Amino acid sequence: MGEEADRSVVVYGHGFPREILWLAGYEAVDETRPDAPVTLRDGSRISALLEPFLDPYVRSFLLRLEQGAFDRNPAVIFLRESPGALHAYQYALELRRLGLLPEDGPALFIFNLLLSPDEEVSVFNAAELARLESFLREIQPRRAGSVRETLERVSLRASLLGQIAQAQSGGRLSGTAAFNTRNAAMHMPLARSIEVLNQLRGRDLRKPPAPDLRFALLGSPLAGGGLHRVVEEFGTLALDLQSGLPAPTPPKDLQQAVLQFSEASLSPRQARPNAFIEALEPLLAKHRIETVLWQVDPTDDLWGWHMPNMRDLCDRMEIGFIDLGFIQAWPDEVCLGEARRRLRGAMS
Repeated sequence: MGEEADRSVVVYGHGFPREILWLAGYEAVDETRPDAPVTLRDGSRISALLEPFLDPYVRSFLLRLEQGAFDRNPAVIFLRESPGALHAYQYALELRRLGLLPEDGPALFIFNLLLSPDEEVSVFNAAELARLESFLREIQPRRAGSVRETLERVSLRASLLGQIAQAQSGGRLSGTAAFNTRNAAMHMPLARSIEVLNQLRGRDLRKPPAPDLRFALLGSPLAGGGLHRVVEEFGTLALDLQSGLPAPTPPKDLQQAVLQFSEASLSPRQARPNAFIEALEPLLAKHRIETVLWQVDPTDDLWGWHMPNMRDLCDRMEIGFIDLGFIQAWPDEVCLGEARRRLRGAMS
C-alpha cells in the first residue's frame, strides 16, 4: 500500500470511525477485513491455539500479526464495541505474553467507546478519547497538515460515499463494484481512499435498468463480494450495509466525531433495545426496498439476535424477507450455490 500506509495506525473493528483518528491528527488504515482469508504458513506457532469457533476476521488478523504484516505500523487500535475486537485484542496480548508473537510488534490499544446518547456515556467517551490521544502522542507525532485541510478531506470522503450509495440505489452502479471499492478503500490512507472512491464514481456509472426487484443485503459483515454477484442475478442490490453504515454528516471537529459515533442508531450494538431495527425502517423506505436478504456468519454472536425483530419489521412494512442462512466471510462456491438455491426457491 506504500510508505504512508506503513506509517499509519492500524484500526480493527467493523465500522471503526476513522474520522476520529484523522481529526486527531493521525493517519489510519482499517485492516479488519482483508481481501482474502490469510494463508496458513508452515511453522506457525499460534495456529493450533486458534479455536475453530473463532471469528474468521480475528483468526486472519492474528495470523497476519504473526506473519509481520503490521511490523512497520506503530500501533493497532481495537474498537471494543465491534464483534470480535475484544477477542482479537485479548488473544494478541496473551500470545505476545507467551512469546508466540514478537514483543517488538505494534503497540496494542483497546478503544472502549460506548454506543448510547446518554449524558453519562458522553462523559465516559470523552475520557476514552483523552486516553486514546495520550496513547497516540506517546507512539507517534501528529501528521503534518492543518485541521481545516483534514476536515475538508473527511467531508469529501463522506460526500463520495453518499454519491456512491445513491448511484447504487438508483441502479446506475453495480452493488458488487460499490462493495468491492468501499472495502478496498478501508485499507487505504485518507487521501488515497478519496482517489479510489472518486474513480469509482466516475468510471462505472451505467444507465438505470428496467424496473426490477429491489433488495437490501443485511447481516454479518462480508469481505468477499461473491454474494453480491449472486444477488444481482435476481434484481437490483439497492441497499448494502456490508461495507459499513451510510456516510454520516461530516463532523465539524473531533468531539463531534465521537458524539456521532456514540449516537449512531444504525449500529447493531446500540445500547437502547431495538434502536437498530427502528433506524432501519426509514432507510428501507427511502431506498424503496421490496425484499430484505439476511445472512450471518457461522461464528456469529450478534446479528442472529436481531433477526426475529427484523422479520417483524418486514411484516409491518409489507416487504419480503429471505434468510440466506450461514454465509462465510469470504463465500466459496458451495456457500454461494446454497444462497442462490435459497433465493430461487423463495422467489419461485
